[in-house]
Amino acid sequence: MRELAKKYIYPLIGDTPLKSVTASHVAKILNEVFKHSPVLERKVKTLIKHTFREAIRMEKVKDLKSPFGPELEVLTSGRKPSVPKANMGALHHSQIPSFIKA
Repeated sequence: MRELAKKYIYPLIGDTPLKSVTASHVAKILNEVFKHSPVLERKVKTLIKHTFREAIRMEKVKDLKSPFGPELEVLTSGRKPSVPKANMGALHHSQIPSFIKA
């Protein structure tokens, strides 16, 4: 997880105090990562979310509010994966025996 933070989070908001991080900051990170990998974007989002949750729980920053909410959902909505999924057709019943042997 530390490597994800070094590669994707710190370059964009590394010097920003946690209390100053907004939904726009998080959206910028997530949108950039999403271009490369929707799966990786979910991991980065989880890392940021857990960081805020833990800081709030431990009261590390006074009056800290999470940037995860309706605004972030709006800022990251409407994205599509860069690689479309390919549908594989079903095998014809005559192809099944050779498929099983392979």
